[in-house]
Amino acid sequence: MFELLDSTSLMFLGGGLLLATLVAAEIGIVIGRRAGRLGADSGASGVATACLGLLALLVAFTYSMAVARYDLRRPVVLEEANAIGSTANFALMLPLGDQAPILDLLRSYTRVRLNLGVPYDAGKFQVDVSKST
Repeated sequence: MFELLDSTSLMFLGGGLLLATLVAAEIGIVIGRRAGRLGADSGASGVATACLGLLALLVAFTYSMAVARYDLRRPVVLEEANAIGSTANFALMLPLGDQAPILDLLRSYTRVRLNLGVPYDAGKFQVDVSKST
């Protein structure tokens, strides 16, 4: 299912959601008029209110998910950065001939981790994860 969403254009998805919202609003207006609860001029304001309400809900959920992800990721990144720094400090305690290969590995590991998933490509991501492992 996620592969289908990844391969679908955002413009197509947005247009489909807009069309679905408008169709649902029209169905609601027809049902409301048949029930005698809506006047002839209340259709446009109802659609605008519904669209703005859905937009506000979408923004709130998106912001909440982004904050939750940031809060979960932050300690992991700090822990990894501290581990890299500690390993570099331990490597500096080795004899001079043994320091260079370890520090080079740490530099290449850090470069791979910084560029992990930017820009996102599934094949590159798997290669970078296997490199960092």
